[in-house]
Amino acid sequence: MLVASARNERETNMVENAEYPKANSLIDAPVFDWWAPLTLMKRNRLIKASKKRLAGSRSKFRIKIPNTVQGALELDKANDNTIWLDKNKQRDGEHGECFYGVGIK
Repeated sequence: MLVASARNERETNMVENAEYPKANSLIDAPVFDWWAPLTLMKRNRLIKASKKRLAGSRSKFRIKIPNTVQGALELDKANDNTIWLDKNKQRDGEHGECFYGVGIK
C-alpha cells in the first residue's frame, strides 16, 4: 500500500518530485536514477517548444501581429496608419471599455 501511494504521489507531481533530488544531489540514487532525469528532460523540451511557439506567433502571412495594445499602437505609428487603433476602438465599442487607461477612446 505504501508503494502504491508513493507511486501516485510521484505521478501527480512529476516535475516537482524530479526537481527535489536534483536540488539535493540525489539524482544518481537508484530510486531516482531511472525516472527523474527523464522527467527533467521532458520538462525542458516542453518549455523550449512553448517558447518557440510563442516566438513564432508574432506574424501571420508576413503581417506583424501585436501581442499588446501598446504594440498595436507602435505598429500604427511605424506604418503611418490607424488600422490597429480602429480595430481596437471597434472591439472596445462591442465589449465595453476593455482597454480603459491605455489611451484608446
